[in-house]
Amino acid sequence: MLMCLVALFTASDYAEGRTMPYNGESWNDLSKLKPPAAALAKKMLIRGVYEGAFTTNPDKARKILVTDKSFESLVLDLDSFYTDPRNLKIPIGLALRVISMELQGEPQEVIDSYLENLRVFIDETLKKFESVK
Repeated sequence: MLMCLVALFTASDYAEGRTMPYNGESWNDLSKLKPPAAALAKKMLIRGVYEGAFTTNPDKARKILVTDKSFESLVLDLDSFYTDPRNLKIPIGLALRVISMELQGEPQEVIDSYLENLRVFIDETLKKFESVK
């Protein structure tokens, strides 16, 4: 389901001539704001992802997103996640899923496999839409 949403949002953004929004690149762009504004913007973006997930499907959201960590702490986790250039195209919601997997104690090999498959899927999806442009 998440992969379908990634493809859908990617298609609409490429049709409008934009790259995928709300991924590591846009996350890092928020860091260019003045410190209080950057932290607030990042926290509000995470809150929006969580509110959307819990409004849409609260039971599933409780299973796939960590709920016992502050948004401020998740900001630091995403800052760290996006220091890896291979993660820059990953949408923020899916990056939060990876972070949640780590915090929920998923085995590292499961996380690594999920992350690699996610990177490949996003790269292939972006290439397909780039060739259509």
